[in-house]
Amino acid sequence: MKPSFLFFAAFLLLILLHSCLFAQQVVLSAGAEATGSSGSVSWSVGQIAFIPMTSQDGSVTPGAQQPYEILFNGIYDQGISLESSASPNPVTSVLKLKITSPISAKLSYRLCNLNGMVIREEGITGNETMIPMEELQAGTYLLNVSENNVAVNFYKIIKK
Repeated sequence: MKPSFLFFAAFLLLILLHSCLFAQQVVLSAGAEATGSSGSVSWSVGQIAFIPMTSQDGSVTPGAQQPYEILFNGIYDQGISLESSASPNPVTSVLKLKITSPISAKLSYRLCNLNGMVIREEGITGNETMIPMEELQAGTYLLNVSENNVAVNFYKIIKK
């Protein structure tokens, strides 16, 4: 082989690898990273070029930084087993809380906003409980299902 061909192939490979190394770069107006005893956080401001893509299977929001949420809602009692589901989520008017386990006499739910203010608190008597949400503002709410005043299941509910 000619040395010029090898040189050209190596140069082309170097250019291709160089472009792959900078695939996640973006021009931002500000950003930083902070670390403390309880963890670390990084933030960025000013990314103006992104297009969210949505289909019926889900959605993807491209960007330099994406949120990663860990929601710890309390200590679960391992002796109580309750199977339940809340749908639809996100909700627009009525949230359906469905209990698939046998219903206890002291089963209840509590709907709170993110500030901890109790919006609605009622007992659960049947397998399906309809929770009206139409009068609530769009936002995120926490639904706590309790059995004998012990938190059993938590749901993060998004109101559109």
